[in-house]
Parts: sequence; C-alpha cells; structure tokens
Amino acid sequence: MVAINFNAASVDPSTGGGDVFETGEYAFQIVKSEVKPTKSGTGTMLVFEAACIEEGFNGKRLTIRLNVQNPNPTAVEIAYRELSAICHVCGILQLADTQQLHGKPFRIRLEKVERDD
Repeated sequence: MVAINFNAASVDPSTGGGDVFETGEYAFQIVKSEVKPTKSGTGTMLVFEAACIEEGFNGKRLTIRLNVQNPNPTAVEIAYRELSAICHVCGILQLADTQQLHGKPFRIRLEKVERDD
C-alpha cells in the first residue's frame, strides 16, 4: 500500500504491455504494490505485482515497474501514462493510495518479443 495523490484523468493512458506471457490478451488484478529505489539509486519505482485471473493462467504473475521519480523526464512521463492506463481500466481516476487498485480486474494486451541477447 502506497499513499499517492494522482489524477489519472490528467495523463494520457499508455497502451504498452510486457513480454512475460505469450502474445495475447489476459485478465489480471493487482495483488501487491510497493515503492522501491531504482537500480541506479537515482529514482523511485512504483512496483505492482499483478496476478493473472485468466483460466489456464490463474496465478501466473506479472511485475509492472513504473519510474515515478527519475532524472529522465521521458521515463517519468511513460510511468505516469502507464499508471493512468491502469487507473482508467480499474475505474479509479482519483488515486489516493495504490491499495485502491488491488483486486480490481482488468485486461492487458501482451506481445511476446524475441530477445536479441
């Protein structure tokens, strides 16, 4: 649970996804949220753990990391757009605490991308 004063209506939602699952659309709900320092120590991430509630994938987890404090303003903009998208699909446009998002089902479109490393 993280106290936050965020108006999702003021930030365009992101339409991005992750590469943890095969390409497709899946139902999730946020089950955990916390703030962590970035790897470099120069910022802060809002980290969500989302559990898949889709039949056949039930319980499979996805981590969503949002750089809400970062020296790179583009990273912060991307983070707030993604947070806005989560808020919009969960129906929480005025977010005071990340706990408000816990347990709210929403769908994520994920695209599997081959790694080049």
